[in-house]
Amino acid sequence: MSSDTQKIIDLLKTYEASGNAGDYETLGALYTRDAILFPDRFETFEGAEAITAFYQMAFSALTLNIEFAIDPEQIILVGDTAYATTTSAGTRYIKEADQTVPEINRELWVFKNVEGEWKIARYCFNKSE
Repeated sequence: MSSDTQKIIDLLKTYEASGNAGDYETLGALYTRDAILFPDRFETFEGAEAITAFYQMAFSALTLNIEFAIDPEQIILVGDTAYATTTSAGTRYIKEADQTVPEINRELWVFKNVEGEWKIARYCFNKSE
C-alpha cells in the first residue's frame, strides 16, 4: 500500500472519530476551502465554512456511532487527486425523539492533495437501506 493511500485511510479514520465525537470543527478542517458536501436528504453545502456549519447543526440534533468499512483497493490515486468508496454502519441517536436508529450509508469521496496534505474536496453519502 502506498503512503498516500495510508494517509487517506488515516484521514477517513479521523473523520470517523470526529463524527462520532460530534467534533464539527475538526470535521470542517478536513475539507478543502472550496469543498462540496452532498449529504443525503439535505441541500448541497459549498465551502469549508458552510460544511462546518452543517456539521454543527447536525450534531446539535443527533449523535453518531458509526464505523467505516475502508478497502484500500477502493482508493484510486491519480496525481494530486484521489477517489474512494466506503460504506458505514452503526447508529444515530436523535436527541429530540430520544430514539436510536440504524445508520447505514454508502459514500463517495474525492480528495485533493493540498500542499502535501490530503483533504476532502467532494463528499457524497446516501442511505443504503
